[in-house]
Amino acid sequence: MKRSLLAAVMTLAFLLVARAADADQLQFRIAVSGGDTYASLAEVRLTDAQNHQVFRGYTDRYGRINVPIPPGKYRAAVNASGQTKTKPIDLTGGAKLRVITLE
Repeated sequence: MKRSLLAAVMTLAFLLVARAADADQLQFRIAVSGGDTYASLAEVRLTDAQNHQVFRGYTDRYGRINVPIPPGKYRAAVNASGQTKTKPIDLTGGAKLRVITLE
């Protein structure tokens, strides 16, 4: 019984690590006059081609967020400081941080 429980825990841990490794790492910035600023503590919603919400989360204070969903084309809606900006994005499953500036 203990071995099967240990095997189940190890399998779950492996799946969680593998899932995190496939997550896109994004940093959202908001264009403002004279430059841009971090979308700090902003709500991020991603919708697919059928307009179904497939992800919802919040950025850290530097506008960064990990998005653990399959690669593909999505529309990002970022609500920062009471304003919602949208932009189409392509997720690749890459681990490299990508900066996305919203106009």
